[in-house]
Amino acid sequence: MVLKGVKATEKSEIEIVGFNPKVTFTSLANGAMVSFETDSSTAKINCPIVNPKVVGLFSLTGQTTEDKDGTPIALDCDMLGVPRALLYPTVGPIEKLSGKTNVVKLIVGSRVEEMIRKKCLKELY
Repeated sequence: MVLKGVKATEKSEIEIVGFNPKVTFTSLANGAMVSFETDSSTAKINCPIVNPKVVGLFSLTGQTTEDKDGTPIALDCDMLGVPRALLYPTVGPIEKLSGKTNVVKLIVGSRVEEMIRKKCLKELY
């Protein structure tokens, strides 16, 4: 999905014309805060849960979405740990968007990856 006058470069991209998401970034001592607006157009886009079947093989590595040990993974939670809707997940990295302004805090540190992994990434067997 591309917004704010950026042109779609591939057939699979959806261009939403005439909407300005008003993205702002704020630096924090332990990360950053991102603020952006949404409208109802994002709810109209069907997208699948990202998994090895959807992704296929990355041309550079010859690998798919997988764990360090090669176990396939599905990205069935968003970047905040919210489970994705199984039938029609929201397009993009955040599952639950408000109809207006959305604020996301991105925190960095050694425990962040571990917390996300335990809460989000579901191994496929």
